[in-house]
Amino acid sequence: MTLRMYLRILMAVVLLSCVGCLTFLCGPDAGQSVRLRVLIVPFLLVSFVGAAASFIFRDQERREALFATAVASMMLWMVADAVHMSFFTVDDAWISARYGHTLATRGSLNWNSVGPPVEGYSNFAWVMLATAVERFGFDPIVAFKCTGILFAMAALVLVAVSVKRRYGCMVGTVTAALLCFDPRWALHAVSGLETVPFAFLVLAATVVATSETRSHPWALALLGLVMGLTRPEGVLVFAVLICANLLYSTGRKRVIKAAVVAYAVPAMIYMAWRVAYFGAVFPNTFYAKVTRDTWNVWGISSFLESVPFICLAVVISAIIGFSRRERISVVVATALAVFYSRTNLVMNYSDRFFMPLLPLLVLSTPVFINWLWNTWRSSPVTDVWRHIAVGCIACSLVLSCVSDRRNANTLVHDYGTMMRSAHIPIGKVLSSVRGLRVAVGDAGAIAYYSRAECIDFLGLNDRAIAMMIRSGTLAAEMPPYVLANGSSAAAISAR
Repeated sequence: MTLRMYLRILMAVVLLSCVGCLTFLCGPDAGQSVRLRVLIVPFLLVSFVGAAASFIFRDQERREALFATAVASMMLWMVADAVHMSFFTVDDAWISARYGHTLATRGSLNWNSVGPPVEGYSNFAWVMLATAVERFGFDPIVAFKCTGILFAMAALVLVAVSVKRRYGCMVGTVTAALLCFDPRWALHAVSGLETVPFAFLVLAATVVATSETRSHPWALALLGLVMGLTRPEGVLVFAVLICANLLYSTGRKRVIKAAVVAYAVPAMIYMAWRVAYFGAVFPNTFYAKVTRDTWNVWGISSFLESVPFICLAVVISAIIGFSRRERISVVVATALAVFYSRTNLVMNYSDRFFMPLLPLLVLSTPVFINWLWNTWRSSPVTDVWRHIAVGCIACSLVLSCVSDRRNANTLVHDYGTMMRSAHIPIGKVLSSVRGLRVAVGDAGAIAYYSRAECIDFLGLNDRAIAMMIRSGTLAAEMPPYVLANGSSAAAISAR
């Protein structure tokens, strides 16, 4: 081995060690998390350094093996993050669990056990998961968290492998690190909602739709169907991807046939059942959340401000030259951003609604990362300043993902404490009172554990209140409505 190779390995060791150490120092202060990280960090750093050193050699098997080791290490890191944040469960997760419990125990998909059915959820697949878990007698919240972690790890692997096939092991490792070290990814994996599973489905559908080796129209159609059952905006994502597939694919007849048979027909059957069962075209959450003539640009601007270096990398990648995958990823992300900007973003904690954009933006950065890697690799060893500049850019790119870790930790502690010390105990106490009709502001844990008939102040699970919100008459009409639906109603709020 030449002196040049030794010097490059040394630089790789220093740079990657700095990234790993700084990421560790930016982590939470909780004792449990620190103990977990103490066990994982040495393995993580050694694997990253080993992977970087192996890229200097021409041994393909060694590169592949150490690439797999680096990805496995990042998965362990993310699981440690998720375990630390598992204390956090968003109140809306219990809404899906309540629908699942009602369906599993009483055979009706409804918020209350009596009265006309109302569709107060927008995640049918998630409710079906809760129903299956309830039938077997398990806790749906635990199932939600485990499913979220599995999909979070699957997304990490998918990003790493799909980028590695085109740009190589090093670029695939760094790109996956952008997703792994963002604390919000682990936070939403254990929040109890379908945020991360839906983000994975969007990512997987984008990768399938932009495959350059062969077309996969049936896989894309099935992914589109599951996306639409997981979140309503999955229909928008599928529409964008199927148009892109028709534009680039040579077998357009196969694409159309798959879209009709595997997507359109099942979707029409599901929509016909929904309208017949609930008596409304849109979920009740649409009437309570979607605004008429306002644009919530603060939501997307807040998200983009949290990932400035990733946005910069996407812009530079566009200037250098996007491939088809990067181009379509940005189009899908833009379509979702426009959709969410027309929505009243209730409970947009840690940019929850914009999380599906994160893996799409990460998937659009490899052009820039590949340029950085080639610049570093082709530079003369004596050109120290160029190496330092490239190293600083690479470190900033990764560390930009851990900039809001302290905010995530605060959210986990404060919100998690509120749920455990107020909402869950209140719900369990109310479960001992028979025949009580409860009016709730936070319609998740209190309603789920109380098993009582409930009125939802926010209108997500009450059609009449949702229409009041949409017409702007909530303040005048809600008090008489609540009293008319049960004089013994108790208004509960733990905020």
